[in-house]
Amino acid sequence: MADTKLSPWKAGLRNASFRGVQFHVVDRDFESGRRIHNHEYPKRNSNFPEDMGKSTREFSVEAYVIGDDYMNRRNRLVAACEQEGPGSYVDHWGITQKVVCTKIKLGESSEEGRMCRFRLDFIEAGSGNFAPVAIAATAAQLTTAAGALAAAATQSLNARTSR
Repeated sequence: MADTKLSPWKAGLRNASFRGVQFHVVDRDFESGRRIHNHEYPKRNSNFPEDMGKSTREFSVEAYVIGDDYMNRRNRLVAACEQEGPGSYVDHWGITQKVVCTKIKLGESSEEGRMCRFRLDFIEAGSGNFAPVAIAATAAQLTTAAGALAAAATQSLNARTSR
C-alpha cells in the first residue's frame, strides 16, 4: 500500500494566482543579477565594469488551468495579464509579490480536453519612485520672459519719445 502522506515541501505547495485568478504551476525559471556596463577603451588591454545596480528580476512560469470551467479561468487569466499596471502574484512556492505580466503564451490542444497551458513572463514591479516627472523648461521660460521684457521696454521707450 502506497504512503499517501505528502512530504513537507510538497504539502506546502499551493495553487498560484495572478490578480486573483488561480492556476496550477508546473515549473518556473528565475533570472536576476547586476546591471553591468562594460567600458572598453581603445589602445588598452583592460576594461572597467561599471556596476549600475541590481537587475530587474524576471521569471517565467509554466502553468495550466484544468476542469469543466477551464475556459472561464483561461479568459480571466488572459484578461488579468493584459490589464495595465502591476498586480499581485502568489507563487506556487509561497512568495507573494507585485509584478507586471510582460507576455502570455497560451496553448490548447484538442487531444487534451478541459485544459490549456500557459507560459507567463513576469517582471517585478518597481517602486515607481524613479518614474519620469515633467519639470519646467526654465531656459524656455527665461527666453519667453526676456522677450516680453524687451518688447515692454521698446513699447515704453516708443511711447515716451513719440510725443
